[in-house]
Amino acid sequence: MIAAGRTEFACSGTRRRATRFQLMFRHDLLLPDDARVAAASELAKVPIARTILALRGLQEDAELDAPTSATMLAAWSTVHGFAHLALSGKFSKLTPEAKSQHLLDDLLPQMLDILWPEQPTGSR
Repeated sequence: MIAAGRTEFACSGTRRRATRFQLMFRHDLLLPDDARVAAASELAKVPIARTILALRGLQEDAELDAPTSATMLAAWSTVHGFAHLALSGKFSKLTPEAKSQHLLDDLLPQMLDILWPEQPTGSR
């Protein structure tokens, strides 16, 4: 799922990546009237919206109805919340294996599978 890839970007690799991720939520540090910020925010929604539409068996260019929007918001908040908790070390209190690779390779995929299990072909 694209959300897992976005979370991996935030949680793994360099400190620079983590800092970029955290900056997205520091609106006080961004230029609020800069059209580039608004455009980047809109573009960031496209991959997850397409993924959710596909999961729901809808066309890529379909309007986001209420259930699709709710599913998108759930996925967005899950992976961003996960990334914030991982970056701040909060998972170490829950699981002794709370290292970045374990969180990304094992825990996050398990969570996403529980929340959005794969649908058998033709059952959407």
